[in-house]
Amino acid sequence: MNRYLSLSKATEFCSYSQEYLGLRARQGKLKAIKIGRNWFTTENWLKEYIDNVNSYVTERFSLFCQEDKQQEEPRISRRAFWVKFGNHEKAL
Repeated sequence: MNRYLSLSKATEFCSYSQEYLGLRARQGKLKAIKIGRNWFTTENWLKEYIDNVNSYVTERFSLFCQEDKQQEEPRISRRAFWVKFGNHEKAL
């Protein structure tokens, strides 16, 4: 049976603060229910949220690396530039 955890208890299972988990619950990013004025989640819902965050971060990092490789132009020396594109005597 999956028991409900208060967000303060849920902080023992992750590196997020109670305030941050509450924010994500209010935003609908973390599955949680509100009983009275307190938010509750389950271990499974918390694990699902953490897995989603990790997947997102991994995806964004790999896209960033791909963009960085695409934007980086091969660098050539000043001498090689002049030999290829201009007066090669200036390269000396």
